[in-house]
Amino acid sequence: MAADAPGAPGWTRRRLLKWAAGGGLALASGALGVEGNCLHVERLQVDRFGFRRRLRLGLLADLHAPRFSFDLDRLKAAINAEGCDLVVSVGDLIEEASSVGLVEGLLSGLEAPLGRFAVLGNWEHWGRVDLRALALAHARAGFELLINARVEVPWEGAVVSIVGLDDMLDGSPRWPLVAERPDDPALILSHCPASAEAIVAHRPDPALILSGHTHGGQIAPLGWAIWTPPGSGDFVRGRYEVGDKATMLVSPGLGNSVIPFRTGSPPTLMIVDVL
Repeated sequence: MAADAPGAPGWTRRRLLKWAAGGGLALASGALGVEGNCLHVERLQVDRFGFRRRLRLGLLADLHAPRFSFDLDRLKAAINAEGCDLVVSVGDLIEEASSVGLVEGLLSGLEAPLGRFAVLGNWEHWGRVDLRALALAHARAGFELLINARVEVPWEGAVVSIVGLDDMLDGSPRWPLVAERPDDPALILSHCPASAEAIVAHRPDPALILSGHTHGGQIAPLGWAIWTPPGSGDFVRGRYEVGDKATMLVSPGLGNSVIPFRTGSPPTLMIVDVL
């Protein structure tokens, strides 16, 4: 995500002042506190594919490790307690090349019998992370890093396509990939929610798009997002219907970017039941 850092594309003094003003408003309103930076679990149900039995997935986004405020063991315990079939991470897990060594500890121990998958965010590109080393670190944690790649998992007599796209801001997403195997239910992992327009333009068949990037504003006094970064489009957090056949879920994410706290948009693990 979320906000641009000094030296990252799009950073301006005006944006810094806007964020600082938002932080001041949050403090003034009493919205900043310990609870606002503790882990929350949000549960959603999406009826999109007509599955007879729910497919449960855990959605992680924007950990920005090590810049998060909650207990990591609690996050892992929360995921495993939900009995997820899949766990997906939709980018900005780390920000710097020097943080690759953290990945295995961040993601290891998560239970998901159908698999664990991840994609890149803008920060992995901005931080010039070695993508080969990053993929190996994910693999050691039991995750497959999908960079413009598609995998198939069986579910209830069907095949579910999981499509992982490169980041749209600083990567090179291969949009036609989402149109492969059009008759299969598709879970499309794409860090920036603004990618939804290109995705639905290439895929006329039903899909569930999973994104992050926005942090729900991160500084959102009384739930109002003061600012969201380029790549957010008109999306902030939660569920959106995109066209007739696509549903998109935008996670408010888990970590902090630039400003070391959240208000009005707590770190959130999304648990999604897909039918």
